[in-house]
Amino acid sequence: MSGEVTYGSGVHWLGQGTIIVPRQSGFTLHAVNADDASWDNVKITVIEPGTVGAGASAISWFSINDPDSQHHVAVRNCTVRNSDWGIFVLYNNGRGSLDDVQIAGNTVTSDAIYTNGDGIHVAGRVTGVSIHDNLIVNRGDAGIGLTSEAPGGVYVLSGARVWNNTLTNDLVGLDDSGATNVEWTGNTVKATVPRKGAQNPAFRQIWYGGTYPVGVRTTQNFLESGDNGGVSPAAKIDPKVAGQNSWPDVHSSFEDNTIDGPNAPFYVRGRGIAVSGNTFARGGTVTIDYDGAGGIASEDITIGQNTWEAPGSLAAGAGCALYKNVRVAPQVSRGKLTYRNRGCLTGKRERITTTSR
Repeated sequence: MSGEVTYGSGVHWLGQGTIIVPRQSGFTLHAVNADDASWDNVKITVIEPGTVGAGASAISWFSINDPDSQHHVAVRNCTVRNSDWGIFVLYNNGRGSLDDVQIAGNTVTSDAIYTNGDGIHVAGRVTGVSIHDNLIVNRGDAGIGLTSEAPGGVYVLSGARVWNNTLTNDLVGLDDSGATNVEWTGNTVKATVPRKGAQNPAFRQIWYGGTYPVGVRTTQNFLESGDNGGVSPAAKIDPKVAGQNSWPDVHSSFEDNTIDGPNAPFYVRGRGIAVSGNTFARGGTVTIDYDGAGGIASEDITIGQNTWEAPGSLAAGAGCALYKNVRVAPQVSRGKLTYRNRGCLTGKRERITTTSR
């Protein structure tokens, strides 16, 4: 195929053989304002990837001036190789919404490490999203991304569950950019190839598309990012946006995850966040910060008991006035655990439990 196939509702692609795209110039299989659309066992191989980002997706669903609400989109057991973007579902243009999206059992790869864009991306006014049991390898941006969007209005993604996916050597692993009410659980993210100077967290939860990432639960994931020379921690919760004068209670938790890799393990700031039960496999510095530029305090943050498998540090910024109700429980460390600006942190922080191997 040298061009794109665009269609509407009720079309179901059932794979048999492989679609070859010699030179990618745009979408390949592209559903528009489609109700009841699916792709099962479809194989697409791109020889020369496109250069227009999301406009060159192998499997895509888009809204374009959509007057209605759409339902039932499924991408199951498909294989996408070397496409600029892999699987992309987007509702950011229309008066309706999209509900019931299942993306499961797919393999999305690039031929070279850290190339092309997102592997799986769902964005805009979409609800009822389930993404599970996918394999994403060698992507140059997010392995799996969920985003809200704001082109001429705010299109909020709300209500998604992402579980049991394996992401290997992607520049960003799990990306929650303004998506709300999302559960990330039981995923394995592992990047081992260095990418100095690039931002390659295994997990990030950030403001995007006019929306704060509220109601996010991240639990029981294995998160390892490649060596980025300390540019970004392996995981972060950071709902900062330029020019803000406050931030909402993001009502989010980060619990029972294992964080590995050569970078600092975790960075957090905001309001209404619980961090507990995590294992920092190589120790390192966990940072609790605030919005210094906006003078906005981090507030109602609970650091429960976590385990450092190697020497580490729990670090607070120096501006103690910009912490409100930040509580820190006793930590477990298999090496020396230190505190930076510990006077800024309330709670029972003076007792450190040290366990020998």
